[in-house]
This record gives sequence, C-alpha cells and structure tokens, in this order.
Amino acid sequence: MSLSRERLHRAVNSTDLGWDDRREKDVDILTAMGMTDSRSEVLALGGNLIVLKTSARSKSIFYIPGNDLYKATQTAAIKGLCDVTRRTLRQIRQDQRMYLSGMAVTEWLHDRCPECNGTGRMKNDKGQVVAECATCQGTGQRTYGHTERRATLRAGMRGCKTDQFGKLYHQHWSKAMDELHAMIVLAERYKQRAVAKMLENY
Repeated sequence: MSLSRERLHRAVNSTDLGWDDRREKDVDILTAMGMTDSRSEVLALGGNLIVLKTSARSKSIFYIPGNDLYKATQTAAIKGLCDVTRRTLRQIRQDQRMYLSGMAVTEWLHDRCPECNGTGRMKNDKGQVVAECATCQGTGQRTYGHTERRATLRAGMRGCKTDQFGKLYHQHWSKAMDELHAMIVLAERYKQRAVAKMLENY
C-alpha cells in the first residue's frame, strides 16, 4: 500500500474524525501516525515534521503557527532532530547542535522561493506567466546560501570567538546542516512508509 505525502497532510488537517469500518478514513491515518511514534526517535521526529509542514502550508484549526500547540510541536521536532543526530554529529557540542537543528527545521519549513512563492514562474499584472523565475531557476525551491547561514549562525553562536567562527563554519557547521537536512528527509519518508505499512496490516 502506498500513502502519498498529500494524503497524510489532508488527514492531519481533517475536521472529519468519524470512524467507518468499511473504508479507510482520516482518523485511521492519524491513529497510525500516533501509534508509530513510540517505535523509534526517527518515527517520532517524522510525525512532528509532517504536522509542522502541513500547518505551514495550509490553514489548520489545531496547529496555527504561533499558538502553544504549534510551538510545542516545533520544539519537539527540533529536539528530536538534535537527538537523532547525536552520534553522526558528535563532534559538535550539544547546544550548538540544537541551534543548528532549529535552523534546519526552519529552512525546511520555509522552502518556497520568496520571489515566485514556490511556483517557479514569474507572472505579469494580468496573471500571465511571462518567464521562469531567475531566483530559483524554475524549481520553486528556496536556496539558503553560505552568506545567509553564516549571518544567522553568527547571531546565535555568541559564545564563539570571531577568529574561530570561519574555521568552525567550514569544518563543521556547514556540513552539519547538510546532515540535518538529510535526516529531515529520511524521517519524513520513514514515517510515511511506517504509517502505510500499519494501515495495510490492520
């Protein structure tokens, strides 16, 4: 059984939580999401990430960016990402890894090109597509470059001496961001497959 990312997102935002033993409904998907959380740290992380992405992309009546429930889920996702990378990123201090995890989750949530709003196309005043977006080259994806990341890190890593900053960034932090983003993708896909498998078995 396959379960698309879009189907998961619809279930998270659903207001119809009625149960029907004749067919799969949103409540079944949400139940499977909750039951698989306890199986591993990666699955729990994947669940929190899916909820955050859904809330950021559509109007959720439960997880509204800024409210307590959303903040708690975001905090859990950041801590979860920090925890699951404690071995692969063991050369980075825990407090620094936590800050980097927060950056990675934020970048992942806000991944639409700000110039074309994720469409990959530029439109004129009449709403007609006139060109491919030059900023994202038609992908619709936002790219976070070294300059932007360095500025964000410099504000957060206040305990780091100026003469050490550049060395730490290029030797550890830049590579760590790639590792954190890779783990985010893995966790989301792993969760998606686990939910699909549980629905198939039950």
